[in-house]
Amino acid sequence: MKCPLWDKIEDARHLGDECPDPEACQGNWPCYHVRRLAAEAEPKEIPVNEQQRTMAEVLGDWWLEIARQDIERVVPKAVEYSAVDLIEYGRTLALVMEVDFGHPLTDEEATEIGIWGYLVGKVARWTGAIKEGRRVSDDTLHDGKIYFTMAERNRAVGGWPFGPESMDTPLPLDPEVEAWKNEVGQ
Repeated sequence: MKCPLWDKIEDARHLGDECPDPEACQGNWPCYHVRRLAAEAEPKEIPVNEQQRTMAEVLGDWWLEIARQDIERVVPKAVEYSAVDLIEYGRTLALVMEVDFGHPLTDEEATEIGIWGYLVGKVARWTGAIKEGRRVSDDTLHDGKIYFTMAERNRAVGGWPFGPESMDTPLPLDPEVEAWKNEVGQ
């Protein structure tokens, strides 16, 4: 892949289309060498539409890197831990809050309520930080983002990290929920 900055970096033309040290740059493109030369190059006027494209690429690259880091941090933990506590926490919150969905609470619904409970705790921590005149920790922000992603995954597959339909050996559902699902034809 040719770097989109390539034609703007006259000093980098001697490198050709490939990085001189791909092992050090780990296959990232534009590689470190091109980005360094781009930073050293004199700024040139870039048309607005190209500036916007470049801004989108920078934001996209940042977001992909954050997602990669999240995957490395979260996936091993998600596989190691079960979601039983999250389901039970959600069921307890639903009971205390007297939630009535008009049917027995499914594990998926209980999981979502449990995730919501986790988020409420993080938002409370953030509120406390603001009231104390400080910024909340990066860890709290990260956890909140992960909880929202967990909720999306829960809805996508019917559970966290896996729904009953997406596992090799599905967990048995609560008999009351199973009876309700049979009754409504799910």
